[in-house]
Amino acid sequence: MSAGMDCVTESLGTAAVPVERAWRAWLRRIGFGLGLLGALSCTGVASASDPTVLYTFTGVSDGGNPLVGLVQGPDGNFYGSTSQYGANSAGTVFRITPTGTFTLLDALSTSTFDTLSTFILGSDGNLYSAAAGGGPECSISAPVTLCGAIVKMTLDGTMSVLYQFADATLGSAPNSLIQGSDGNFYGTTSSGGDAACNPGGDPPGCGIVFKLTPAGVLTVLYSFTGGADSSDPDSLIQGSDGNFYGTTGQYDPGETIFSLTPAGVFTTLYSFTSGYIPGGPLVQASDGNFYGTTETGGSSSSGTIFRITPEGTFTSLYSFGGTDTDPGYPSGPLLVGSDGNLYGTASGELDSDDTVGSVFSISPSGSYSVLALFADPNPSGPVGGVVEDSSGNLYGVLNTGGPDSEAGGVFTLSGVVGAAMPTVTLSAAPTSITQGQSLTLTWSSTNASACTAGGAWSGSQATSGSQVVTPTGSGSLAYTLSCSGAGGSANATAEVSVAAAAPTVTLSASSSTIALGQSTTLTWSSTNATACSASNAWSGSPGISGSQVETPTAIGAVVYTLSCSGPGGATDASATVEVTAITTTLSGKAGGAGGMGPGTLLGLGLLVLARLRRRFRYAATCALLLGSAPVFAQQAGFDLSRAYVGLRAGVGTYEVDPGDLNAVISADDASVTSMQQRQFAGVLYGGLPFYRWLSLELGFADLGIYHVGLSAPTADVAPVAAEVLDRLEPAGRGITLGLGGHFDLGSVLALEPHLGILGYQSRQEVLAPGARYTRGNYGVALDAGATLLFRLSHRFYLGPGYECLNGCDVRLISAELEFRPGH
Repeated sequence: MSAGMDCVTESLGTAAVPVERAWRAWLRRIGFGLGLLGALSCTGVASASDPTVLYTFTGVSDGGNPLVGLVQGPDGNFYGSTSQYGANSAGTVFRITPTGTFTLLDALSTSTFDTLSTFILGSDGNLYSAAAGGGPECSISAPVTLCGAIVKMTLDGTMSVLYQFADATLGSAPNSLIQGSDGNFYGTTSSGGDAACNPGGDPPGCGIVFKLTPAGVLTVLYSFTGGADSSDPDSLIQGSDGNFYGTTGQYDPGETIFSLTPAGVFTTLYSFTSGYIPGGPLVQASDGNFYGTTETGGSSSSGTIFRITPEGTFTSLYSFGGTDTDPGYPSGPLLVGSDGNLYGTASGELDSDDTVGSVFSISPSGSYSVLALFADPNPSGPVGGVVEDSSGNLYGVLNTGGPDSEAGGVFTLSGVVGAAMPTVTLSAAPTSITQGQSLTLTWSSTNASACTAGGAWSGSQATSGSQVVTPTGSGSLAYTLSCSGAGGSANATAEVSVAAAAPTVTLSASSSTIALGQSTTLTWSSTNATACSASNAWSGSPGISGSQVETPTAIGAVVYTLSCSGPGGATDASATVEVTAITTTLSGKAGGAGGMGPGTLLGLGLLVLARLRRRFRYAATCALLLGSAPVFAQQAGFDLSRAYVGLRAGVGTYEVDPGDLNAVISADDASVTSMQQRQFAGVLYGGLPFYRWLSLELGFADLGIYHVGLSAPTADVAPVAAEVLDRLEPAGRGITLGLGGHFDLGSVLALEPHLGILGYQSRQEVLAPGARYTRGNYGVALDAGATLLFRLSHRFYLGPGYECLNGCDVRLISAELEFRPGH
């Protein structure tokens, strides 16, 4: 007996889960006519035992695609029927020996009867069956009027009609048949009976329970009304208490389990909830309870096995998994084996391309085991239940698969009845981990010779042991273990919750402080992430790791954010780059100018030299005055004895302020950061009286250097510099020539006004990183002012004054010291 893989099933295109109902049989007939679909690989499907295919239908004269199970005759052979093919394309009746010798007994015909239920062995040694369709009074054209018959067959294949359903009020389309303890036959029809129920049907009526004597006299025991008693009964058995028990099949949610006394007293024992459809007749076990299956419903909607007491207490024993190792969708009745366990067939989804069928067993207490699995391309899709021979071997039919027209076959399974069922336990510790962590699986089994792992792990395993595993995935993981032995196979599952690891992300900038227009390189990396998204100062999907050069376009703190996400969530990282504005320095500078004779020219030359050497500045000033004054006096005939010299010095205020500049450059988002509006200024002068109190004055003016700091949010400061240069007024140094007067207001007080012309050279500069912007010009402006002098001695005067230089671009509040050597 192998614990390996056993592949003897395949999928069927449109056939439904088989039951002994006439209307479903007709649907199957239509489905088979549409053709059978492709194959299913059975890789990885393990079975507990190796079934033997005794016979494979060819889909020709021998028929094919059986829908109901076998019965063993008194001769030890097995008898059954098919639903397709044969001489009349309506199926066949056959006999097969326990060793596989096949004999065709009859070809069914719709003109007589077809769609047989499972044969039963009568007390007279003959076989009996309910034929849901066919007969001279019936038509197979739409709409179909189902009549049917109860047929009798001898062991040599001679078939006869015991009763023909011709009057719909006495039932139509019989679908089950048993022989009662009183020797009469009992059964159900899916339609006919009380015409008030389903009056528009063809024929009307919702089905009946009938009694039929061996002589062919039929009595209606109960006619269904379609109300609380439901309708469409599809199975019947007689319990040990002499009452009858069965199921109804009105579509969802009207399926029920009922009881009926021989006198016709009807009781509904249980009503199924939505999604549950009974899958075959009930069976009564030695404990007195009834057992059955539902074709659908349960935890995976793949069917269930249930128990119900004669009083109606219902218990669900097992929900099929709907998997390759536990396919589900049970069909046909359960068999109470000689060992007291229950045996049955599950066809899998016959209309699916991944059909896997099974033979299973379950104890009355609910211990479940898969005995064999079937998969394409061999005959597959077990239906109709199994029968047991005197040696404890099981026999059954396969609905589909096989090399000849996918017509199914007949199988046997030996050595399983009475064998101890395997048990298996599997646990995981811990049951909740984070991705990357490990857990320990521990398992044990009994009555098993081999175990195979499935789900989140794989491979052959010992019948007991432990193993440390590290899941690579996340979410809810199922570790399964299937252990098999002579009594079948058993599965266990351990559920583990694996939380995905949270992503990590790092983001850095190569330079955290840069000037506007400069660049920085962003570098990032992440773990446990599948995608990253950039935001704030950058955008896009830059990948889960990499680097990128960024050039900020705004000043201030620029934040780059990267969000990386994965199954474990999302994580953000940020890098901040401080972008400073480009700062320029503006200054006004000027040199002297004039043509007042050789002495003046000498002074101007020294002024040029003074620009290179600050220590020559005062010497140049003195030389200018000393050199110019004599020349001027000699040319004009002035009296040098009345000449005077003076110095006006103080703090000059520059007219242009930061607000003036900001108004000009605000459109460029630039601004003034600093400005020196007050600087030293002064005039060194000399005067020669030439008419009364009027004197000619010549002087050298220093208007100071006024520095301006500028912040510009652009690397190209040329346009901003040009605007600033246009707005700045001249400032610097120059020569002043004009008239002055000395008015004595008393012995110690004098007023000295003056008015002159200032000739200047001014130069403006904008200094930026890597660039210098300049603008220079020459100009003439007024120099006006007045001083209140106090006589200190006969030669020196001292007092406060006010000077308006360069058209009042520089205003000088000064202290003046004057020397009159000729006094």
